[in-house]
Amino acid sequence: MSKQERTLLWITEGATITNNGRDYVIVALADLNLVLAKEVGFNEKVLLKIGDLGPPTKIEKTNTPQPVVQDLTSVSEMEWEIAEERRRHIEPLLNNDYRKSNALADQAALAAGVSRATIYRWLAAFRDTGLVSSLILNPGGKGGKRPSRLSSEVEAIIQDCFENFHDTDQNPSIAATIVEIRRRCSNANLALPAANTIRDRLERTSGRERVAKRKGIAVAHDKFDAIKGSIPDADWPLAMVQIDHTELPVVIVDDIYRKSIKRVWITLAIDVFSRVCLGMHLSLDAPSAMSAGMCIAHAILPKEKWMTRLNVTTTDWPCWGTMGVLHMDNAREFRGNMLNVACKEYDIDLHLRPVKKPRYGAHIERLMGTVS
Repeated sequence: MSKQERTLLWITEGATITNNGRDYVIVALADLNLVLAKEVGFNEKVLLKIGDLGPPTKIEKTNTPQPVVQDLTSVSEMEWEIAEERRRHIEPLLNNDYRKSNALADQAALAAGVSRATIYRWLAAFRDTGLVSSLILNPGGKGGKRPSRLSSEVEAIIQDCFENFHDTDQNPSIAATIVEIRRRCSNANLALPAANTIRDRLERTSGRERVAKRKGIAVAHDKFDAIKGSIPDADWPLAMVQIDHTELPVVIVDDIYRKSIKRVWITLAIDVFSRVCLGMHLSLDAPSAMSAGMCIAHAILPKEKWMTRLNVTTTDWPCWGTMGVLHMDNAREFRGNMLNVACKEYDIDLHLRPVKKPRYGAHIERLMGTVS
């Protein structure tokens, strides 16, 4: 009877497996469908899906040490800033005479608030690799990165949970992420990381990319991107006027049977420079080129006769005139030929803001929210 190859895959600690052509050793079982494994020849731990694992292969032992590659994607912005600042401090010592190095090191140490020995440690680490990331790995000195007390297995589980559980559009809470990490560690018979440790990791690595994955690109833009304090070319009254529609929370009812007819639409125009409402138009009809034109006409014309017809005599509305730029969104009623021709007739520039970018019309959006 010929010897047959084993066809069963044993998922146990210490077993050898393959994944995408690479050899791994199983360290622990992290979940029903995940194992914590270490690639042969490397110290980095990864989580692998059981469904992707292949049969074990013959692994030859080797005594050649393998380099440990720094995962730059896990480095926070704060750590990069620290590394770049250290690089600036040691810059004068990189290409200078050895006889002057002590004096330059003392100056760099004084500027960085560390000892001369720390400056030399930074210098040696950078010269060995020529990489700024080598200064991230150096824990010495003020403001350095504290060495982690967690095992590499726990670190791998935390990193995987951050990427595939916490940083998703389901937007799980920090408490739920802590429970999930501790559950996987418990399944793998690993020491449970403290809840405050996990919270600290999330706070130190919470950046634009994480907010974009969890809450969307728009939220990330509002939180991290710079927003100009004023719109250019709106430096005087009537230089730029924004216009838009909104449906009011007001229901029109029949005057006899008091039955609902429909909600009312309002079109508003605001002067960007003075934040004054220049014109308006109320209608039961949905927004159209007609309602846009009526609002623009109301903004351009004086309001005295209009207010007299409404018996409004206790206040004034002395705001009128032809605007220089008419700024609006990309709605169909604003892209019609009639509005375009009317603006050309009165030498009004028609500007359409980018699609789905309400922040480019912040003044009119805020006005509509206030009116609603």
